[in-house]
Amino acid sequence: MKLLTTFVSAVLCAIFNVGAQGVGFKVTLPADSAYNGMRVLIQNISPESAKSFSELKSVNGSQAFAGRAEASPYGIYRIICSNSKYQYSLPVYVNPDDTVVALGMQTSGPSLVSSLSDTSNRALHAYQEFLIQKSIRLSHETDSMPLDEIKARLSSLITAGNSIVDSLKPEPQIAEFIRLWAYSSAFEGVDMANYLFRRSRRDMYIAPTDILPPPSTILDTPMATAFMSNVLAVITSLPNSVPIEQQLEVLYASYRTPGVRSTVAQNLVTGFVNDYNPSDGMAEGEKRLASMIEKYSLPENLMTVFKSKKIVPEGTPFPDVMLVDRDGNTVDFSRFRGKYVYVDLWASWCGPCCAEVPHLKKLEKDMAGSNVEFVSVSLDSSRDSWVKKMEQLDMHGNQLLCNDDRLAQMLNVKGIPHFLVYDPKGRLLIYKAPRPSSEQILPTLKALGAKE
Repeated sequence: MKLLTTFVSAVLCAIFNVGAQGVGFKVTLPADSAYNGMRVLIQNISPESAKSFSELKSVNGSQAFAGRAEASPYGIYRIICSNSKYQYSLPVYVNPDDTVVALGMQTSGPSLVSSLSDTSNRALHAYQEFLIQKSIRLSHETDSMPLDEIKARLSSLITAGNSIVDSLKPEPQIAEFIRLWAYSSAFEGVDMANYLFRRSRRDMYIAPTDILPPPSTILDTPMATAFMSNVLAVITSLPNSVPIEQQLEVLYASYRTPGVRSTVAQNLVTGFVNDYNPSDGMAEGEKRLASMIEKYSLPENLMTVFKSKKIVPEGTPFPDVMLVDRDGNTVDFSRFRGKYVYVDLWASWCGPCCAEVPHLKKLEKDMAGSNVEFVSVSLDSSRDSWVKKMEQLDMHGNQLLCNDDRLAQMLNVKGIPHFLVYDPKGRLLIYKAPRPSSEQILPTLKALGAKE
């Protein structure tokens, strides 16, 4: 008997690497073909690493998965199971003193639930079941439901969380998690309802403040950042018609939790970096960013990303690279001199690029007879892929290929599609021109087209 016990202990140590840091998990999925090929991930919920994932490994190719995850100070983890057809996500509670946990999973309607049956896990399961059913009904019925009823159902996402907490009385950290989860779900529900209104052309709108209490009264806690929607709720609540510096001042005046401050600030400043228009002045933007990084102790790599946005100065000629047409003939960009040139940098593999093509063709039609020329330059490395995509999209006119990586480097283009405008002398006029799908591009080109 002693030998058998020693053997079992050795097996458990091998599976969970007992003695290592973190928590050992063994998750057993239902014996159903629907769960074949599943990956199982564990996400620990903590203020420092809300997005820390660990993947469990299948035990001898079975439906049992084992491995270790970084310990959550709250004892809260998300178990994520996914294959090519299904994805499930459910939170579970593990006593912070436990170093190993084994749990089975079973199907419950459209979701998976764990075999853990203590009060805290029953509360988590109860709210998840409520949320799934409400979400399904909202997505199916919003198109015809009266506005007041939609608001009432969204409000119920909050009240249901409070009701479950009050009736089941889970551990304090689980009670907080469910309330934060409810807030996040209601915020997402408002966003989904507004999307459905737009899709069905219903003249309705729900503001987050119609449903939710001010985020500063609920989300000023370290656990709040475990839900990205709560971060967005904070951002949405800040003044949106003021400079980012003022938004950050309001943020730091309204919230005391360091994790909330830093997470929201980093998202705000990342947005500033991504959306900054280089034509507004790189030196000024760099000065503002440096001040924010220093004042709020933000990552230095934000400055590196910002500096990579440096534009090619106006007046610079088009780079001296080889361009070829669909027949393989070399084309010199100088042949377009005498007209304004709207340049589209794209590639066959770029979905957003291809989505702009119908708008580009309409734009060309609208500008027919003007002194604006349209030139599409593909950055494809494969000529066959370029030709095939042009045929699929019925692209005509000035279609050129440049499979020289130096073009993007010389223009400092970090992503496509990218649109530029050159003047009749072949000099850069607009480094980052509006897309064909934008409302600004037609007036911009018409203003140029009216020039002699």
